Parts: sequence; C-alpha cells; structure tokens
Amino acid sequence: MYLFTLTCIVITSIITIVIFTVFVLELILRIWDLFIYKFLYKEITRFDFFESDYHSYIKWTDSWEKPMFYYYPIGLRFHNINNPLPKVISNSYGFRCDEFDDIENLGTNIKKIVLVGGSAAWGFGSSSNNTTIAGYLENYLNLNTNIKYKVINLALVNQNQTQDIMLLNWLLPIIKPNMVIHYGGWNELIASFNIEDVKNVTKYEMIPINEMLNWEPLKAGNNIKKTFIKSAKKLITQKLLISKKIESLFKKNNKPKKRNFKDNIELFSEIFISNMHRMKKISEAYECEFLQVIQPNIFRKKVLTTSERKALDAYKSFRQTMGDKSDMDFLQKGSYFKIVKNKKRINNINTKYLDLVDMFLNEKKDIFFSLVHCRDQGYAKIAREIYKYLELNFIK
Repeated sequence: MYLFTLTCIVITSIITIVIFTVFVLELILRIWDLFIYKFLYKEITRFDFFESDYHSYIKWTDSWEKPMFYYYPIGLRFHNINNPLPKVISNSYGFRCDEFDDIENLGTNIKKIVLVGGSAAWGFGSSSNNTTIAGYLENYLNLNTNIKYKVINLALVNQNQTQDIMLLNWLLPIIKPNMVIHYGGWNELIASFNIEDVKNVTKYEMIPINEMLNWEPLKAGNNIKKTFIKSAKKLITQKLLISKKIESLFKKNNKPKKRNFKDNIELFSEIFISNMHRMKKISEAYECEFLQVIQPNIFRKKVLTTSERKALDAYKSFRQTMGDKSDMDFLQKGSYFKIVKNKKRINNINTKYLDLVDMFLNEKKDIFFSLVHCRDQGYAKIAREIYKYLELNFIK
C-alpha cells in the first residue's frame, strides 16, 4: 500500500512539474513574441499582399471557426449557410442565386442559363451578386432584346468538374435551363497538382474532394483511437505556441514532392476532355445546350499593376502554395490550356469551348485580386466575352 501511495505521489509530482514547466515556457514565449512583434519587427500576414476589398473573402476562407462547407455524403458539398459572407446573398442551399422554387416557377418566356464552376465562377472577390460573371452576363443578355434571360449561379468555391456533373444531374430536371456554361480549367488542370490519389483519378476519370480522401467510418478498426490522438495533437498545436515552435524545429525542410504543372496538365487533360463531353451529354439529355469556358489567370497578363504584382509576390515568396518558380515560369510562357487543345480527342467530342486564357494578355488596368479571382471590372470583361460568343454561336 505504501509503495502504491508513493508511486502515485511521484507520478502526480512529475505531471505537475511538466504542466507547470509547459505553462512557464508558454508564458515566456508569448511575452517574447508580443515584444518582438510590437517593438522589433512588423508581422507580415497574407492580408498585406492583397487589396482591402478582397480581405473579407480571405477571412471567410481562412477562418476555421465554422465549417466552410456542408457535406452531403454522396460526393456533394455546399457552402455552409450558417457561415455567411456579408457581400454574398445565397439561397437556402448555399448557392449564390434565387431559391430553386422561384427559378422553377419562372415563366416560359424567360430563358434560363446555368453557370457552374469554381470560386472565380462563383464570384470570389466581387462586391455583390450583381458583379459576378453571372450577374454581368444576365445584364448584357437583357440589354436591347425582347427576350428575357435569367443566369443562375450554381458555382461553388473549390469546385471541379466531377462535382459539377453531380450538380447538373440533380438540378437540371428541376431548373430546366436552356443552356449550361461551365467556367473552369484552373481547378481541374492546375490546382489539382496536389491530389495524391492519381491511380483512382485516372482509373475512374473523377476528381475527388481532396479533403475527404482516405476517410473511413469512426467505428471501423481502431479509428476512434487514431482520430482522438490526431485531434489531440491538432488541438495542442493550434492552442500552444510552444508546440508550434517545437514542430517547426523538427519539421522537414524538404516539402513533399508534388507534380509540376506541365505533368499535371498532361495527366488531367484527357479527364478534362471526358468531363466536358459528359457535361454536354447531360445537358443535351435535358434539352439544353452546353458551352465550356476556359478561365484566364494572372500569369498570362504581361502588364501587371502594382497591386497585381504584389498579389503575385504573395505566392512567389510568402505563401508558396501554388508550385515553384519553374511552374510559374511555365504558366507565364504560354497558355496552360494549349496542351489540352493539342489533344486529338478534343476535336472528336463535338463540344464548343471558349478559350479566355489570354484575354488579358495586353490589358493595362487592374483586373486580378489574386491568381484567378478578379475585381468587378475583370468579371465584367469576362462576362462580356462570353456574351459576345453566345451572340455569335447560340443566341438566335
């Protein structure tokens, strides 16, 4: 009994000393950080590289106070309506458009166009719903015409063709549009460079929701234990400064190997073409036309403004999340869509596409907030190009 009591006292003392030591070190580190950033250094954050009009969007995506998405376990995700953004008006499903019942009940005299795609199609950076591509396009279509148009924004942040195909299967029979426009290319051909599940991507020709890869039910195997340990580590790392310092000391300097952009485009080109064809076939099945629009990016703008150059520098030197220097040089030298256009199969699927990659090549005004997200005037110009193409090829 005495030995047991002594053991308990020793263990309790050790735990108390460890907790007290961690507390003291944490306090010292916090005071030190407060001192150096208040008197010695200016802390540089992501916000220092971007215009203030763009900050609310960055805060919305970077905050982990509430989940950004609501996941429906059939492979779909929607923007979380409980995590709103002041500049954005969404319907009860989280889409930047009217309620589906209202759209469904529009008169037969109104032609409906559905826009799908990722964050740029959704309007990341725009000042309102009216200054997105969908908003501007609807305005252009309704000028000087007796026919009325409604452009329905079904785009979502981080979306790719696979999720768009699922959305179209769900919503086309409800909305009954006259046309579908997919605005994309960047998420599928460039931002997909960090997807590790290459074998299944190429096998099934489907692009996964990256954060859901390797998900398993909690009750399977020892997943409860593994999840608990992983969550505890994450919580400690997030809350304790000492933990962040220790982690940075032992962190490997070499980053995990990612595919370079050229190889990634080669890998995803045939998948992109197949999905273009699938979206066209789905659209035709519901008696509507289909257009693929390839989005522009900041690398294919020769004359960068001061704010654009600063934004690009964020990805080159501060937050290197989009490849290395050779990848960025590759994007600057030519259109990322050229590899796809050179594939023989793209001419065999009989699908119309509008390539806007180089539309801002000689533009001198401010267009981009970041790599593909535009200012209002950028989205207006993109919508104008789409409108001109529709007028020549679709509008009768």
